[in-house]
Amino acid sequence: MRRVSFYRRGLIWYASFFNTATKRYIGARSTGETDKEAAHLQVARWERDGFPDSGGRRRTLSETCDIDTIVQLIRQVPLVTRDAERIVSALKARELIEYAVLRDGPGAEEFIPFLLRFWDYEQSAYVREKLAHRQRIGRGHCYDMTLRVRTHWAAYFKARRLAEIRKANVRDFCIWLDKERNLQSRTINNVLAAGSVPLRWAFENDYVPINPAHGVLKFGGKSQRRGVLTEDEVRRLFSSPWPHKRAYVGNMLSMCTGLRSGEILAIQARDIEEDRLRVRHSWHFKGTSFSLHSIASHCRLLTYSVMGPAIVMKRARPRLLSPFISLLYAFSSS
Repeated sequence: MRRVSFYRRGLIWYASFFNTATKRYIGARSTGETDKEAAHLQVARWERDGFPDSGGRRRTLSETCDIDTIVQLIRQVPLVTRDAERIVSALKARELIEYAVLRDGPGAEEFIPFLLRFWDYEQSAYVREKLAHRQRIGRGHCYDMTLRVRTHWAAYFKARRLAEIRKANVRDFCIWLDKERNLQSRTINNVLAAGSVPLRWAFENDYVPINPAHGVLKFGGKSQRRGVLTEDEVRRLFSSPWPHKRAYVGNMLSMCTGLRSGEILAIQARDIEEDRLRVRHSWHFKGTSFSLHSIASHCRLLTYSVMGPAIVMKRARPRLLSPFISLLYAFSSS
């Protein structure tokens, strides 16, 4: 086998060097010469002085063959995850790479499913750790974080893997929330926490080698205060057509009585009387569902103009336990 193989591509001569370890020619290099004799002289200079390297140094033919041998062995020799970890570790020790994603490693998990599992109250390792250390974390908090992940993080990051997330990605995501979603500063910070807390946990538990959310600035400034509807706005609101009658009646009762949404949703048919509304129960959020709790019974005396629509709903479907039960399921599914 010839030590050097010459061939011409267009007008330029190229040279390939034979690697005795792999029994193959290394990728061809352009000599930059149109004359074959001049190409032979260029190859002789490479063998004497080494090949020019992108790092500003020259690499000998022996070093070039060694690197080619390493690459070919990695491609051909059967490897398992542990072997890949050793190779990555060696490259890290040489400060040639910062980190790598192993296919079977925890960082290879898709990012959004990881976030959803992290905030799943029943399955989350993070929640179990908090509870085991006598720290508080509520189901409602996990539910809110899950909604933020589905609404914002999933829309932006889509099918990315956990270990592929970089600090620049998180920073750009925050800008996207501000510019594209037009969210208030406080809301952006709450949305950011739905991902930054899991990313910090993933780093602390060796899922990823760095925390991409570390050092990402939070948004400052005062959020816009929630206003209170004026009497004129209330009149226009309830005089407008409502697509859902139950939603209209429920909001009307809430406005006139001050009842909370859970108490409105828990109103049963037997609670609706001609001139009063009895309040005996309240729906409470638990995990991904609602549970009915008894509360201290009290009643609200109301005029027929307020009670009338609720009475009509009760008479229209007398066998229905709660006229507002459909609102409950609509709320929980959203």
